Amino acid sequence: MLAKLLSQPTWPVAAATLLAAFGTLILQWGLNRRTRRLDETLRVHSAKLGERNSETAAALADLKQVELTNAATSKWVDIIERRADRLQADLAELLGLLEVFTDRKDDGDRKDLQRMAQLGRAISLTVPPSGKFPEELNIQLGHIREAVAKGPGYLTERPGLLWALQTNAWKIVDAERSRALEAISAGKPIERHDLEPEHWRPMPAPAALPDSPRPT
Repeated sequence: MLAKLLSQPTWPVAAATLLAAFGTLILQWGLNRRTRRLDETLRVHSAKLGERNSETAAALADLKQVELTNAATSKWVDIIERRADRLQADLAELLGLLEVFTDRKDDGDRKDLQRMAQLGRAISLTVPPSGKFPEELNIQLGHIREAVAKGPGYLTERPGLLWALQTNAWKIVDAERSRALEAISAGKPIERHDLEPEHWRPMPAPAALPDSPRPT
């Protein structure tokens, strides 16, 4: 069979064709293998690139959130600081007017009285009565409004009231400023700590002395 095939004049062409086809198959197999390996490498790189892109996007989102939080906190701190400045100025002015008011013999200047009433209302709005400290502070401010209406004798009859008001005034101002500093360190708004108010209570009236026996 082989001898008969070799005796044919076209066998060299057939053999070359066969070898060429076999070589083509080998080359195609090699190319397919390289293509598959390249595809696998590209797939792995694409997956890693996707993971890296996701991590980058998450990091950017976190950074954006931090920026937004810091901006919001900075704005909040600015509001708290301006409010503390306004509160300190109002309390200082009110206490100064009250000192002059208690030294007067008459009911005082009408403009000063109006200003004290205005300051008392402004401070009450800044420190709403929610909690022990704001509640006590607003009670004391209520006494100031009564003094404006009734005259300086209202305060002289209540010793210790102005001292308690002054103590609470600086407590609330210090607390507001501390809250702003803590917010800067924490990077987020901070609630004001509970404060222990300086209470004022009316002094009990002295007990009446018993009548002395009349001499007989």
